[in-house]
Amino acid sequence: MGDIQTKYFKGLSLHPHDAFKNLAVFIEVAGLLSAVTDEEYQELSDVLLEFSRKYADAARKIELGKLQ
Repeated sequence: MGDIQTKYFKGLSLHPHDAFKNLAVFIEVAGLLSAVTDEEYQELSDVLLEFSRKYADAARKIELGKLQ
């Protein structure tokens, strides 16, 4: 999915198919990290969820731009 028109967020494709797959993985990993008893890894979960939120927002803005 790396065609010329594909935009990127911090190196990750914003193509809808790629973004959904990547976000699913990020959210799954964040969920696993939040269950770990080590506080450092729980904090990584929060960071990963915030990154996912920003990534999803960037993908949403790209798609909204196509509708206008």
